[in-house]
Amino acid sequence: MHSDNELRQLSEKAFQNACELLDESLLLFNGKHFPRAYVLAHLASEELAKVPIIFGTRVQLKGKEKIDWRHFKKRLTGHQAKLRSIALFDYMNDEVDLIRNTDVGRYENQLEFIKKYDLLKNIGLYSGYYENTVFKPSEQFDSELAESMINLTKGRLECLKTRWLDMISGEITENGYKTHKVISDILNEAEDG
Repeated sequence: MHSDNELRQLSEKAFQNACELLDESLLLFNGKHFPRAYVLAHLASEELAKVPIIFGTRVQLKGKEKIDWRHFKKRLTGHQAKLRSIALFDYMNDEVDLIRNTDVGRYENQLEFIKKYDLLKNIGLYSGYYENTVFKPSEQFDSELAESMINLTKGRLECLKTRWLDMISGEITENGYKTHKVISDILNEAEDG
């Protein structure tokens, strides 16, 4: 069991670590180490994904709800759970398309590729055999792929700083609880689904 203060600290540390991982990714990118630059940017996004997970748990704690701490820990450490969390974060910050629902389509598409995103991260780290080809990471990644992940992570980081800063370390007041609860329930349902 954790207190709200501990969860807030955990969220702040995850955010700080994401910033550090992104900085290190840029160093690797500038040194033309594209596979590892990609991987660190990917991991920075996974760290950012912890923030909404922690936030949802803080809301549950504020509402004195029963919290499954084992499940919470699993979501914080599971790569695919964090990728689902960041997909939902992207969706919540996407342009809403009420007519054609292209925003929902992008979200569903991202969910379909979660295992592939995780695989791509591993291809950036390890040599191996994939699709009838023996490879090492430096043969699979170019500057464009690494740069696209870096830019995506930068955008997520900026969005979190400008639109959702309270999610990192803000107080969950009684007045804001109901709004936070709705957002938290949406996040939890999507992450578990």
